[in-house]
Amino acid sequence: MEIKNFLFWHKSKLPLFAVLAVGFISGCSHFRTRSENEAGADDKKVDSSTGPVVLPKYEMPQGAPTPQVTTSPIPAIPKIGLILGPGGARSYGHIGFLQNLSKMKIPIYGAVGIEWGAPIAALLSSKGQVYDVEWQMFKLKDDVLTKKSLIGARDRNNEIGVLSDFFKTAFAGQKVEKFKYPFACPAYNLAKNQVYMMSRGSLENLLPYCIPYPPIFKPFNRNVSAIREVKMAADYLRSQGANYIVLVNVLGREVGRKPLVNDVDSAEAVIWGEVASDYVKPRPGVDAVIQIDLDEFVVTDFDKRREIMQKSFEVSQRPIEQWAKKLGF
Repeated sequence: MEIKNFLFWHKSKLPLFAVLAVGFISGCSHFRTRSENEAGADDKKVDSSTGPVVLPKYEMPQGAPTPQVTTSPIPAIPKIGLILGPGGARSYGHIGFLQNLSKMKIPIYGAVGIEWGAPIAALLSSKGQVYDVEWQMFKLKDDVLTKKSLIGARDRNNEIGVLSDFFKTAFAGQKVEKFKYPFACPAYNLAKNQVYMMSRGSLENLLPYCIPYPPIFKPFNRNVSAIREVKMAADYLRSQGANYIVLVNVLGREVGRKPLVNDVDSAEAVIWGEVASDYVKPRPGVDAVIQIDLDEFVVTDFDKRREIMQKSFEVSQRPIEQWAKKLGF
């Protein structure tokens, strides 16, 4: 809540200090605590005039410890939790990054995927095998991406239902509860103004809530990717036992960044520019950030997935080696 203070000259006979005291008491009456604000937000009614809202299922693990930010830069025994950030087609760069991790035999304790990072993180957590991540992600055929207009016309987004066959093929009815490592992905419900960390159930039902974001997909049941919820992702991984959180950023560097959308004057270009700028800022709960420069690609370059993966493998090798050396790997 924005609180405005006004200093004015009072022309009455009251002493100046009395006037200020009255103003201070009046202003204090408008203050609310954070808990009161949050309680008030929960009391707001949801406009259901557009139809029933189908909310995603969400369940935090029972008895999970309160997430804590590690006080030591490097724990004695690092349990690495990965956050694979957003980026549309650029998210295929996460595969090149994971190939380098596998090459250096760096173990992963769990993963959260944001937007298109979600299916990659899910595949990694499912079996812990990087080659399987690559194999499954490239089952998404080019004709699905083009003939069914995944990247579509300039003036509209597409239904995430075009990926239903891919989800069935890649995940074959798998449930998160059966994964080898912890996994989750954040979804933002537009109707409830609420973020859900999707961490239970079938991947075929779960991922449609976590992936949609313009200009690629329109909302699914009024849900889009909670693209800025890095802190929540870090907290979730810590609640699952990870003690060293690494954010993988494929949105590019802070200075000299090229547009992430072809139409540089579009609303989507503005949105992605803001998100990219946000991702280079320090993040509470994140111990390390691996920046991967994929500046020659935009978020809709799905026809260049192989090039994106290979480029990421090349440019991420050195920063990973430097980071791994600090960790003692």
